[in-house]
Amino acid sequence: MLYIERWKSTLIAFAVVFGILYAMPNLLDKKTVTWMQENLPSFLPTQTVNLGLDLRGGSHLLLEVEINAVVKEKMQALLDQTRRDFRKGKIGYKGLSLVSGALHFELTDLDKEDAARKILREIDRSLEVESSGKSMMVRMSEKSI
Repeated sequence: MLYIERWKSTLIAFAVVFGILYAMPNLLDKKTVTWMQENLPSFLPTQTVNLGLDLRGGSHLLLEVEINAVVKEKMQALLDQTRRDFRKGKIGYKGLSLVSGALHFELTDLDKEDAARKILREIDRSLEVESSGKSMMVRMSEKSI
């Protein structure tokens, strides 16, 4: 049989009673707590725990996405991916940059236009690719935005 020394039992009982006494104001209504604060000695706990917004009845979260920042970030990633994939595919280009939310560049060899379009489609099928001569412009479609 388990034997617990008397002083340990007394200490445990004291801690339990103190815990119940300390938590008591949270279990009582506001009128009783006010009475306790006015009439009981100051060493007795009379303060209630201040509940956060989520415990007082829930919280309402409104999340907002900054579309322009997301599009800019995706286009920057597209620029890096295009540069990497064009190097692997040995497609020559110059002036690769982002202008007005679109990727602009010029091909050095017009015969590589189909290969460039294929690489861009492999990166993202929803991209809109426009070309006039050697100049190409790539942007995200409205649907993908």
